[in-house]
Amino acid sequence: ILSYLDEGKSVVFLTLGDPMFYSTYMYVYRLIENTGHEIKTIPGVTAFCAIGSHLGYPIVEKEEVLAIVPATAPKEKIDAVLAVADDAVIMKVYKNFDEVQETLIKH
Repeated sequence: ILSYLDEGKSVVFLTLGDPMFYSTYMYVYRLIENTGHEIKTIPGVTAFCAIGSHLGYPIVEKEEVLAIVPATAPKEKIDAVLAVADDAVIMKVYKNFDEVQETLIKH
C-alpha cells in the first residue's frame, strides 16, 4: 500500500462493516497515519446494526445495556460480560462457533 501511495497513486482499502470496528483496516491505518499521506476513513454500517434494521428489530432500547464482545476473547471474560448485559452482540464468531453456541445456551 505504501509503495503505491509513495508513487502518488490513490489507494482504496475496502472492508466489511465499519472500518473502525473489529476491522483489519485499523492496523493498516495505524501503519500509514504518520507517513504524511492523506487518509480518509468513510464509516460503514456494522452487521448487527444492519440486521436489526433489516428485521425491524431494535438492538437495544430504553435503559438496556448492550455488550459487544469478540468471540476470540477469553471465555471467562465473555461469561462475565454476558452475565451483566441485557443484550449482547458477539463478533468474530467464525472460528469459535461451537463454543459461542454453548455459551449462549448457558446464558
